[in-house]
Amino acid sequence: MGGRHLCRGPDRHRRPARDLGAVRVGPGQRVERRQHGRRRPVCGPPQPAPGSSVGGPGRRPGLARAGHRGRRRAHAPALLWSAGAAARAHLHDRATRPGGLPLGGAAAVAAFIVFADLYVPLLADPSELIFHWSSLILVWLTGHGLRVAANRAATEAVRAHLAEATSREAALRAISDERARIARELHDIVAHSVGVIVVQAGAAEQVVEEDPEFARRALATIRATGAGALVEMRRVVTMLRDPDLGHDLAPQPGIAALPDLVTSARDAGLQVDLEVTGERPSLPAGLDLTAYRVVQEALTNVRRHSEATCAQVAMAFVPGALKIEVSDAGPPRSADHEAGHGLLGMRERVALFGGQVETDTIGGVFTVRAVLPLEGS
Repeated sequence: MGGRHLCRGPDRHRRPARDLGAVRVGPGQRVERRQHGRRRPVCGPPQPAPGSSVGGPGRRPGLARAGHRGRRRAHAPALLWSAGAAARAHLHDRATRPGGLPLGGAAAVAAFIVFADLYVPLLADPSELIFHWSSLILVWLTGHGLRVAANRAATEAVRAHLAEATSREAALRAISDERARIARELHDIVAHSVGVIVVQAGAAEQVVEEDPEFARRALATIRATGAGALVEMRRVVTMLRDPDLGHDLAPQPGIAALPDLVTSARDAGLQVDLEVTGERPSLPAGLDLTAYRVVQEALTNVRRHSEATCAQVAMAFVPGALKIEVSDAGPPRSADHEAGHGLLGMRERVALFGGQVETDTIGGVFTVRAVLPLEGS
């Protein structure tokens, strides 16, 4: 202490030595301290030593501020973690709750970060600001992207469901319309059969005594016609009672009218080759009409759904069955061409007689095959 000594009083409340080691006493100067209301000289007046502060020896002026910054920095991880938690909560809300409040969540996160930037000096650094707001924008964009993807998936699912429902409704409507048409046609067949019965019965009644042989033939005709009418009536009732019976049937003309159908197709620009093989038996009116409708609908499908200019129709009478094939080698029309329900109606008609319809494409040739049983039809 420069050869000078500090005057120490007999007080019990002495300052620690580190408090006194931070001053320097010059010549002719005194240092006093107050104890119990009295001033007591210590030494010369205190002067801060170079490189020291009143806070203690060896301490530098910047250490106090650094300590304060350290305490502030200790809060930064907590603030960042809180902001991240809020952002994740907002992301979850955006990604999983279509009816949530995304704008409210974004505003809350933004307000929190703005508050931290304004009142926490450490977070006011430009790099911290860029990090905060980049993280917030990234989180929001991620949540928004997830929500857009979820909405797109939901929209596509709804659209697919509606398309399926529409297609199913159209198919059911086509089946219903076809059933109604079949019922009308079979009604005409039954009405015709009943008319034949009435005429034959009247004729037999008039000649029963003069020409018993003619009367017997008339009665036989009545019996056969009545039996056929009962079969057709049974088909109508079965069709009307069983709405789940699947597949296609036919009415009005018959196999004998196929040449006229071929001529009509040729006039429309489609060259048709017709081939009928086998011995043709006597067919029930309904089955005869069904065979005609199958060929008619198959040729219609060729004109509507194929670029073919010619088609082949083959009809074969084999033991116990009638086989029909209609084929064409033309390429199909564009996919956007309106689809019909011809094959659906065809199957409906054939199934009513216990038959079946198949389609296939081999070597670019599309073929429709129908098999109608003849026995017990």
